[in-house]
Amino acid sequence: MELNVDILRNSNEFLNGLLDSINSAIFIVDKEARVKDFNNSFVKLFKKDDKVIKDGLCGNIIGCYYAVNENADCGETSYCNRCDLRNSIKKIINDDINEDKNILKRKFKIGDDYIIKFLEYTVKKIDTDEEKFMMIILDDITDRHLNKIKLENRNKTIESLNKNLLSDLDMAKKVQSQLLPSDLPIKEEVKWVNYYRPYDKLGGDFFDVRHIDDKNISLTLFDVSGHGSPAALVTTLIKGMLDSVKDYHMDPSQVAKYINNQLCSLDIEKYVTLFYGVLDTEKKTLDYVNCGHPKPLLIENSIKELGDKTNMLLGFVKDFEFVSESHKFEDNDKMFVFSDGLIESDMNFSEFYKDASSLSISECDNRLKDIVKANYGKAIKDDICYIGFEII
Repeated sequence: MELNVDILRNSNEFLNGLLDSINSAIFIVDKEARVKDFNNSFVKLFKKDDKVIKDGLCGNIIGCYYAVNENADCGETSYCNRCDLRNSIKKIINDDINEDKNILKRKFKIGDDYIIKFLEYTVKKIDTDEEKFMMIILDDITDRHLNKIKLENRNKTIESLNKNLLSDLDMAKKVQSQLLPSDLPIKEEVKWVNYYRPYDKLGGDFFDVRHIDDKNISLTLFDVSGHGSPAALVTTLIKGMLDSVKDYHMDPSQVAKYINNQLCSLDIEKYVTLFYGVLDTEKKTLDYVNCGHPKPLLIENSIKELGDKTNMLLGFVKDFEFVSESHKFEDNDKMFVFSDGLIESDMNFSEFYKDASSLSISECDNRLKDIVKANYGKAIKDDICYIGFEII
C-alpha cells in the first residue's frame, strides 16, 4: 500500500522521533520490512538513489553484506535469523514491545565499497488505523566505536606494560635491598641500629656499614637527588664506587673526592649528599666528611648536631678538596646519621629529644620507628634512612 503521509502527521510517535533525531538517518518500514519513507540523512548514509529506495526490502536497500553477497532478498539470507535489526522489527510486529534499541555491526556495500559500520538503531512502533509500521532511527557511530576499541586496546597495552614495569620494579627493589648490608658489624664496643624505607618502590637513599679492619668500621649514608628508578640506579653506581676505594677507606676526604670525580665524569645531572665516617672502636673516635648532608644527631648528656663544616654536594665540581673532621666519644654516647627525609618532614620530635639522653640506642631506634610509622605518607613524603650507634 502507498504510505499516506497525512496519517503519519497524526502520529505523535513519528513527529517526536523525527524532531528528536533530525540529524539521524530515518526510514519507515512495513511488517515485511519494506521501506516506505525515508529522510535525506538516510540517502546520504547509504548513498542510494532515492528512486530505488521506496518499497525495497530493508537489507537490500541498506546494502547488507549477506543480501549482496548471496544475491538474496532481505529475509532469505543465511544471516537473517541472526540479524538484530530484523529481530527487533519482528518483536514489534508481534506486539512484544513498542520500541527496541541496539547496535548493528555489519559489513555494508555503500557505493562500490564494502565498509564495516557500527550503527546504533532505535525501532519505534507507529500505530495507524490501517496498518502497522516501524520507524527506524539510525546513527552512524563507526568512528566513535572504532576509537573506543582503539582506546580499549591502548589501555590494555598500557595495563600490560604497567604490569611488566611493576614486575621489573619489584625485581629491582629486591636487587636494591640485596645491596644493603644484611648484618651490621658486631663489636663489643659498639651497638648499631638502622632503618631504611624508600618512598617509592625504589629509593635514592643508601647506607652501608662495614669492617675495614679489626678496629675500624666505615659508615656511609648518602642521598641521591630525585626519586624512583633514576635515583636508585645512581645508588647502585655509588655502591660500586665504594667497593672500589679500598685504598682510601681510612681517609674520608679522599673517599668523597673519588666519588665526586666519578659522578662529575658521568655527566648524569644527579647530585648526592654524603656522610662518610671511619669509627675507631678502640680510640672511640670518628673521622668523617659531610658533603651537603644533614648534620648527624649527637646524643650525650644533651643533644646537639655533630660537625662545624659542611662540604659541597657531590657531582658539582670536579677535583673539589673536601675537608674531614674528627670527634671523640665517651661511653654511652649515641649518634644518628640520617637522610633529609626525616628532618624535612613536618613531625614533632620533642618527646624523642626530651628522653633520648636517658634511652639506649635500641630504645631510641624504636621511638624513631614509631614516629616514622605514624607519619609515613602524611608528614613524611620522602625516602627515610638512618644509621645509629652507641659507644658501650
